[in-house]
Amino acid sequence: MKILSLCTSAGLWDRAWIEAGHQIIPGCEIMPHKRAMYEVFCGGTHMCHDLADLPPMIRGHHFDGIIGGIPCQSRSKLRAIREAKFPDLLPLTMAVLNACTWDWCLLENVSPLDIPAFSKSRLNAMHYAQPHQSRERWFTFSPNLTPPRRIFEGDVDDLLAYSVVAGRIYGPKRGSRLQGWPEFMSLAGAFPCVQMQEALADGVPRGLADAWIRSIEATQPSTQATA
Repeated sequence: MKILSLCTSAGLWDRAWIEAGHQIIPGCEIMPHKRAMYEVFCGGTHMCHDLADLPPMIRGHHFDGIIGGIPCQSRSKLRAIREAKFPDLLPLTMAVLNACTWDWCLLENVSPLDIPAFSKSRLNAMHYAQPHQSRERWFTFSPNLTPPRRIFEGDVDDLLAYSVVAGRIYGPKRGSRLQGWPEFMSLAGAFPCVQMQEALADGVPRGLADAWIRSIEATQPSTQATA
């Protein structure tokens, strides 16, 4: 599948798709150090830096899918104590969706996104991989997608789930392994620890990313025709 990726961060989610054999088009990433990380970790160069610049560049193009994790500071609980780095980027995301054609769309965030006709589901990474990481994220997706089924049942105590990999709770070496991305440590030495920790906090844990990929591959005609 040919997939457009929005606000890629360092590319943790994108790499899962690439390793599954799909073509990822890195659309945009606002932060310069994250674009640099992406080029090392995933390869490829972003079409542009600002989400606002993307619609005219993709007008008339067709993608099998669109994925993304737009910056969430304006939607997180931290907005009560800290000014958000970016405004609400949902309007610009809608402009991107309206500028091109696509078969499916899957966006993740700390809260559900209000997109007409889209479905919403809150999934916890601990139900999709071991070691179990207790991390909830909202996924907002086109109605032709189905959230992946849980692989592991139970609550935090049943699964002995550890705290979310975010901020400075874990160093990047331990954090990358716990989150299912040991390969991310290949960036060590080239980027400061704090930048790597931030990128890990942005990323979709590997087990949950793979579960979504399997679910989409099982239902999309373009993938079935290739298989």
